[in-house]
Amino acid sequence: MQIYPDRNTRPTSVLPIALIAATAAFTFTWLVLGFVNDGYRFYDIVIEDYSPISQPISGLGLGKTAARMNTAFVIYGSIAIAGAFGISRNLAHIEPRTRQAALWTLGLHGLGAVLVGVFTLEEMPMHSFGFLLVLAPIIGFAIVGRRLRSNDRWRRLSLLLIRVATPVGLLLVVAFFATFNPEAAGSGEGFAGLSQRALIVFVQAWIVAIAWTTREGGDLAENGRSNDSPASEFPSRGSLCAYRPRSSGTARTGRLPN
Repeated sequence: MQIYPDRNTRPTSVLPIALIAATAAFTFTWLVLGFVNDGYRFYDIVIEDYSPISQPISGLGLGKTAARMNTAFVIYGSIAIAGAFGISRNLAHIEPRTRQAALWTLGLHGLGAVLVGVFTLEEMPMHSFGFLLVLAPIIGFAIVGRRLRSNDRWRRLSLLLIRVATPVGLLLVVAFFATFNPEAAGSGEGFAGLSQRALIVFVQAWIVAIAWTTREGGDLAENGRSNDSPASEFPSRGSLCAYRPRSSGTARTGRLPN
C-alpha cells in the first residue's frame, strides 16, 4: 500500500471524541423524548399516543418535542460532519482514496441527519432522502474496511467492517423496511420503531468504533511508511552511505590469502 505522509498534518483527537459524545447525547435525547411525546399531528391525521416500539424516531420531530428533537438532529449531524473531517485528518498518512472514502461515508451520514432535522415528516421527499443518507455508512463500512485491510494497525477493525458491519447492517435495513407500515405505525401497531432504532444504534456504534480507533491517528504518520510497503524492507540510501565496516585493527591488503 502506498503511503502519502503529510508532515504538516497532525492527528487530532478532539473531533473524533466530539463525535462519540454527540452520538451518546443524540441517543439519550430520543430515548427520553420517546417517553415525553404524547402524540402529534401529521397533516390532518392526529396521532394520540407516541409509541417508541411502533413509530420511528422522526415522529419525535413533530408535536411538543419537535424543537428539541429536530435541534438534536441538526447538532448531531453537524458534529458528525466535523468528525468525518477529523477522522480523515487522522488518516493523513494513508492513500488519498481511503481518506476520501472515510470522509464521504461519515460526512453523508451527518448531512442526512441535518436534513432529517430540517425537513420533518411533513416534507416527506427531503426527509426520506436524508434518512437514506444516514444509512450511507452501511455501504461505506465495506469500502473503508477494504482500504484499511493492508494496514497492520487497523487490520482487525477493517475485517470487522467488512464481515460484520456491512452484512448485518444490510439485514437490519431489510428488517426495517419489511416491518415499516405508515398506517400501522400511526395506529401504534407493529415493530417499525423498534427495528429502526436497532438499525440506527447499530450504524452509530460502528461510527463510534471508527472514531475511537482512529482518534490518535496512526504511528505510521511519524515513520512515513507502512510495514507492508516494499520499500520498507530495504535500508534507505542515506543509511547505505553511512555504513562503515568495523575496523579489525589490522590493515587490509588487496591480496587474497595464500
